[in-house]
Amino acid sequence: MSLNLLICGMRVRIHTKDKALHESIERYYRPALQRCSSIGAKAQIDKGEIDLEIDILENSLQFIQGLATETPADQSLFSQLESALVQTILGSAGIHPVLHAGCVYHRGRIIVFIAPSGGGKSSMTRAAVRAGASYITDDVLVIKSGTLYGFARAIRQEVVSPQLDPIPHYLADCHLEVLRVVQRSPPIAVPIWWQGGQVIHALPINGQEVIVVNIERGPQLIRPFSAIERMIALHESAIVSSAEYDGSLGAGRGFSLAWEDPAEAFAALDSIISDPKGTPESPKSSYLASVV
Repeated sequence: MSLNLLICGMRVRIHTKDKALHESIERYYRPALQRCSSIGAKAQIDKGEIDLEIDILENSLQFIQGLATETPADQSLFSQLESALVQTILGSAGIHPVLHAGCVYHRGRIIVFIAPSGGGKSSMTRAAVRAGASYITDDVLVIKSGTLYGFARAIRQEVVSPQLDPIPHYLADCHLEVLRVVQRSPPIAVPIWWQGGQVIHALPINGQEVIVVNIERGPQLIRPFSAIERMIALHESAIVSSAEYDGSLGAGRGFSLAWEDPAEAFAALDSIISDPKGTPESPKSSYLASVV
């Protein structure tokens, strides 16, 4: 059984004889199974030669085509596969920047969510997609020659115990996929969410506004920040740094967003960025704080 994926601009083919593993990979990487779509230009990344081909054996990965990477033997095959994909993305990036960030396309604007692990990138990306945004990534964003490429996988939520009963309301529409990050007992469950929607695998920036949102958990508040703060936020999110920030992501506004409820916070953010003239006193921007 084989799966063809589009991940960060790479064409990936995966083979496995394990039906359960095949179904898990297909569920987890469902957004990457969709055909490439782009806005503003034709980016035909879904045609051509395979960049990475992997055969999943009984206890290990065999790299048929592409750069072989080392994967820890104490990880499950599923985790070894994800590790191999991430290492390949970073290894093939070259001089192009790679950001630890979520990204959506909404109302003609590119919105980049920046936060450390656990800060809410996935929660805010999910809220945006539920509000009608097109999905690019919730974790890894690659910028090549003025085009954004995302790590298109199902949106992951915080790790929970698979024995949870009842399931918390905020995970009610998630699939509780059990993923053994290391061989340990009991396993952890990584709730994943994908209910459909438009996926963009390649998005040319073409001078569009790029809004950078630095997010954190806390009492809900939105504060616009300066161009310098915006650039610092981008730099701090970089896994692979590059001067291409200036040419690709240099134009646009920036905000600091503290949130308690992701849906409510994104609705407030959407209202503000859609009405740049909003002020802290206007009903549309009740969450907007003054610049300090």
